[in-house]
Formats: sequence, structure tokens, C-alpha cells
Amino acid sequence: SIDSRAALLKHLGNLNDVSLHKLCEHLALVREGPTQSREELLEILVAAHEKRLSQLQVINEMPLYPNEHLLW
Repeated sequence: SIDSRAALLKHLGNLNDVSLHKLCEHLALVREGPTQSREELLEILVAAHEKRLSQLQVINEMPLYPNEHLLW
């Protein structure tokens, strides 16, 4: 599966700058015209397509009672 950040970066990192920009344009993530840097384009693609944690999972992982980190 390629839903993790590392896997997406591995596969998308092989694209050249022109292909990367065209892919972002095709997916309507960026507009034509001034181009962003390669790192920005990769970050946009990864952020749009990586698997996110469900809200229920995030809530279940939170501590029941506040700890020092939460208090301060």
C-alpha cells in the first residue's frame, strides 16, 4: 500500500520537476503559472493523499486524566 508518508515520498520522489508539477496541476492541487519548489510540490501531494488517523482513534489514544505535559 502507498498510503503512508514514506511510501508516497519514495514513489513520488522519482518524478522529475516538470512531471511533478503537471501531476499537481492535473489533480487541481496547484494552478498554472508560477511554480513552487520541488519540496513544496511533494509536500502538497503527500499531504493530500496520505492516510489520516480517524478521530476516534486519536481520542482513544488520549489519556483519561491530564498529565504534566497537558497541564503545563
